[in-house]
Amino acid sequence: MIPILRKHFKDNVTFISAMLHHYFPKQYFFYRVSKLEKEIFKGLEFFKEVVPEFAGLRFPGVSRTGFDRYLKLNEALLNSLCANMDETTLPRKLESSIM
Repeated sequence: MIPILRKHFKDNVTFISAMLHHYFPKQYFFYRVSKLEKEIFKGLEFFKEVVPEFAGLRFPGVSRTGFDRYLKLNEALLNSLCANMDETTLPRKLESSIM
């Protein structure tokens, strides 16, 4: 499915992540590429010391066609969420979508 989406949407991260999140909400976050990417990644950089899952994010942003970077970000966010939260601390709506 991913190769088909990548070809159809020409690696547009916003569109592909929306489709993946819609069909596989437990595995993929929706990511909307915006002008605030630099600030978002500065925030992730700040948390690298306390959230080891973010240490592998060595790029300044995802960018509109950076689908491979989106996959790395998605993996880091999911791993961080699973490592730092248990079922009792997850909001019910979020819990139902990732557990």
